[in-house]
Amino acid sequence: MSYWREYRTLFHVATSYGILEPTASRVVRHVEECLIQSKLFNLPKSLPEGKLFGG
Repeated sequence: MSYWREYRTLFHVATSYGILEPTASRVVRHVEECLIQSKLFNLPKSLPEGKLFGG
């Protein structure tokens, strides 16, 4: 959860849990896929036109 809530890098998440970075990446992707398939969560495919980060 720290990956999403605290915007930590996969390197830092992996270090915190004593696992390798590729393992952390697989876990994050698996959780995201489960959430998306549950229909309780989704990520936009792209930003709406004209929208910029931070502005």
